[in-house]
Amino acid sequence: MSNGTGVASYSKGEASFVEIAPGKYLFALSVYEPMQRTLHAFVDAPEELRKEDGPRTITARLQSLRETRLVAREDYPVLVTFADVNDPKSVQLVDPANLAATFGPGFALKGMTLEITDEKVTEGEVEKVLEWIAGFDEKQFDGSRYRDLQNNSLANTLGSGDFVIRGKK
Repeated sequence: MSNGTGVASYSKGEASFVEIAPGKYLFALSVYEPMQRTLHAFVDAPEELRKEDGPRTITARLQSLRETRLVAREDYPVLVTFADVNDPKSVQLVDPANLAATFGPGFALKGMTLEITDEKVTEGEVEKVLEWIAGFDEKQFDGSRYRDLQNNSLANTLGSGDFVIRGKK
């Protein structure tokens, strides 16, 4: 997909997640804005973005990097969990500043990192936990065919594409 700068980009991958407690998972929906988050974490000089060749230079730089960086709190991805991992309608937002509110006392998020590596993109890990997710390629987690602007439930705003992006074929 072209972003109007003459630089094409696409995403492929799946949400990062961790099993917080047996059967309780925390999903980071970084599939929403992976390039934006990457730019914020790895571009040291924002003025590079304004240069005429900025996007091409940044893309080349990112392709050669193999680093880990802290993610600024304002750049954290959307965090979600499921009250019942077998029920897509039970999806709920998780406050990164208060994991204990969702998972109980003793749970806290100290920070996040983003790493650029040569490792292969994971595939199928989300489906191992959310076995039902493939059935939501063309509908929302509440079963609706389309997002309903009058329905502000989280289950109506999420579908499988928020957890898994298959990229170019």
